[in-house]
Formats: sequence, C-alpha cells, structure tokens
Amino acid sequence: MDHEEDKRSIHGQIMGITVKEQDMYVDALDYIERCLNKGEHEAARACICTPKFIEVVDKDCKDQRFVVEVDVVPDSGSVKGRVFQASLPKFNEKSNKVSLEKKSYYRRIGAKSVPVPEDDMVQFIQGLQEVDARREKAETIPLCDTTTLEDITKKIYLLTGGKEYMDDTIWYILVTNKFFCVFDFDANSDESGLCSTYKEHHAPNIHSLTDYASDSRMSLSDLRKSLGLFDQTSWIFCNGRSNFRGGDVPCDEKYLDQE
Repeated sequence: MDHEEDKRSIHGQIMGITVKEQDMYVDALDYIERCLNKGEHEAARACICTPKFIEVVDKDCKDQRFVVEVDVVPDSGSVKGRVFQASLPKFNEKSNKVSLEKKSYYRRIGAKSVPVPEDDMVQFIQGLQEVDARREKAETIPLCDTTTLEDITKKIYLLTGGKEYMDDTIWYILVTNKFFCVFDFDANSDESGLCSTYKEHHAPNIHSLTDYASDSRMSLSDLRKSLGLFDQTSWIFCNGRSNFRGGDVPCDEKYLDQE
C-alpha cells in the first residue's frame, strides 16, 4: 500500500513482488462490489483497467518479480457528478482473514490516497463541478500516441534496469529493421565501437553535430540535400571522433572555446 513504509528499501526503489498466478489479480476485480456501494459497481468497473504486469529486472535477485499496475481512468460519462465511497480491504495475519475498513471518500494528495475528513466534505463536494469540467475539457483534447511512448519507456527501463545509467557489465542486443539516425557519444566508435561494427554490413553517412549548424542560413531542403539525409543512415558523433584528422572535437569543447 502507498501509505505503508518498508524499512528494508529506500524511497523510490522499485522492488516488485513475486506473482505466481497473474489470473488471480485479474479475477480480484470480481470482488469489487464488496468495496463499493451497490449502485456504483458498473461505473467503477468501466473505469478500472485490467492489471498490467511489468517485470523488474535485477541481476542480484533470483526470483522473478513484477510491478502490478492497475490504472483507473475516470471517464466523464461514467463519473460526472458522482462521488464514490470505498471500503479498503485489510488483511489480518492472526486470523488469516480479510476485513473491510469503514466506508470513506478518498482523495489524492501527492502520492497518497487519503480519506476526506468530515470537516472538508462540504468543500470536497462543491469542488466536484470544477473537477468534472477539467476532465471533460481534457477528454476533448486529442491524445498523443501513448502506445509508442509506453514502448519507448519499457525499452529504456530494460536497458537501464530502472537506473539513470546503463550497466557496462552487460552486453545488449539491439534488434531493428533500419537505423534512420544514430547519436553516438563514443569518440572511439568509428574504430572499435558500434559504428565500426555497423560499417561491416552497411555504409553510414558520418557527421558531427556541427554539420547540422546552418550558419549560412541554408534552407531546410538545401541542408537535407547537402548532408544526404534520408539516403542512408546518418551517424552523428556528438563527442567528436578520435580517428578524425580534421579536429572533430566534442561540441561542448567547441562552444566553451567560443565563450
């Protein structure tokens, strides 16, 4: 639960849980009527999405662990002008039984869902109209391609293991049908890195970042023709090339010299 602290882990650390049967979590939605009032079942089911299981990659952990993600999408057609009381289930280890807490209205504060105090109920109910208006306005805005964004996010997570850097002790295999553009930060890549391996099978169009600086106010179409874009893979060395005799230095150094 988001209101309980685990002293064995630090804040923000993704631990995951062991999942023996994924169907058990999917079937758990069938018990939703126990937590809500009778007239709220259909609307709640329409807003609660099927659980997603995201595997946590940790080389130090032998068990297969997952983050179980359950999204709640409050469609205005189902929840406009309505508030829902919920009884949260609580497991009693001594009796090995699940009991339901007292029904309460909940609201989101930061990263936690907390009960609405009785003293705030009037203000909470009065604010529903504004919340409904914001929700309806948001639903009229065309959504971006979230599928592509989620796919990229998952790939980044697999490569970094949830960290801000890639583990250099692991060899990664990238499977793709075609590279359009590669930003390479390895100055030795042309000799001993990914670029040298790529050149064994394909001919890249090698550039530095400075090649894309149109100081002569060249039009976009002319710049595209001069650099040969779209003809073949553009391989851009962002930190210069160690084997280039023309003095291809990292862009940061170039701009520092100018300052």
